[in-house]
Amino acid sequence: MKVSELEGIELDWWVYQRQDPLAVRHDFEYWWDEENSFHYSTNPKLIVRLIEEYKVSSTYVCGEWVTVFHHRQVPLHSTTTGPTLGIAVCRAVVASKYGDEVDG
Repeated sequence: MKVSELEGIELDWWVYQRQDPLAVRHDFEYWWDEENSFHYSTNPKLIVRLIEEYKVSSTYVCGEWVTVFHHRQVPLHSTTTGPTLGIAVCRAVVASKYGDEVDG
């Protein structure tokens, strides 16, 4: 699946897995549904945390958010877009590790 098409629980799952490679999908889905945790793409506190942790720059251009990923451990920069700041930031975090596509 293309990172540029990820949204909702799928996008939040890949952000979570980016932070915890040993994550179990079943456990994630329980906490995502029942506890409203890990809603990275819609929770302002989590979005700010991702921006600060992964050094994501963003701007609003022509009706969509554009982000650039600047992480000190990654020599390449990822540019992603999204209809909201949260989606664009999460896509940048995922693309920084997995590239333009994820398995799933």
